Amino acid sequence: MLNFGLCDDSQSAITRLSRMLDSIIMQNNLDGQIVFSAQNPTDLLKYIKENSVHVVILDIDLNNEMSGLKLAEAIRKYNKSIYIIFITAHFEYIVSAYECKTFDFIHKPFNIYTLEKTINRLSEDIRN
Repeated sequence: MLNFGLCDDSQSAITRLSRMLDSIIMQNNLDGQIVFSAQNPTDLLKYIKENSVHVVILDIDLNNEMSGLKLAEAIRKYNKSIYIIFITAHFEYIVSAYECKTFDFIHKPFNIYTLEKTINRLSEDIRN
C-alpha cells in the first residue's frame, strides 16, 4: 500500500488535494491512502521519521520558516526513496525542485486530470 503525506500552508488546498487524491485512488483501483496531512512542514517531517510514507505532495511556498524545498531536502537526508511531488504556482523554483530528485512538478492551479496523470505515472514507476 502506498502511503501519501501532504503539506500545504492552506487548509482549503489540503482538503481539495485530499478529495482529488482519494477519488483518483478509488477510480483507478490503486492500493494507496493518505496517512497524514499538515500545514506545518515540521509536523510532516516528524511524521515521516516515525511512520511509513512513500509519497509526499508538497507546496513549495509554505509561508513558514521551512519552505517546501527545504522540507524536501530534509526528507531526502532522512529517506532517499520517498517520491516527492511539488504543487506550486511558482515556476521559478522548478530547477531547484528537480535538484531534490522530484518525481513531478504540478503547476497551480491544477485539476484532477493533471494530478491523475502524475499519480498514474507514479504507480507505473513503482510497478516497474
